Amino acid sequence: MKWLWITLGIVFVVCCGGGSLIGYIVYNNAKGVSDDAGKFGDASITAICTNWDANALNARAAPELLDQNPEGTLEKVVDTLRNSLGPMKSFTSHITNLNAKTENGQSWVEVQMVANGQFEKGPGEIELTLLKRGDKWSILKFYGGPEGSKKPASSSSSSE
Repeated sequence: MKWLWITLGIVFVVCCGGGSLIGYIVYNNAKGVSDDAGKFGDASITAICTNWDANALNARAAPELLDQNPEGTLEKVVDTLRNSLGPMKSFTSHITNLNAKTENGQSWVEVQMVANGQFEKGPGEIELTLLKRGDKWSILKFYGGPEGSKKPASSSSSSE
């Protein structure tokens, strides 16, 4: 009977240790993706919103975003935000959601990010959905407007 308790103890320690190791690995990978997304998102917000640069948005846009927005649409979104908010002076951002997805053998990560900024004409909010395929980040969705607004200026795409 003693050997049974020893065996059960060993199995318990191995299972808990293995589960803890897997949890640690998953946490570290998610933290790395979150950190990378935050850096890309913050750099994108700075490049696009400081002086409302449509070229910066186009350069970072995912193919889906470009495909679903006819030429000139993203420029109009940026112009609308430029007129309603003015140049960005400062912002703070945070990630609200992170999802890893796999479909038909293709894997990607989608990250939702919100930035609350102080603009020349008052407070505003920018919402981004970032997309990572392989090692490349891009912008899948871009919304913005005065703080508390119902997203008056937007361009979006669906990745599904």
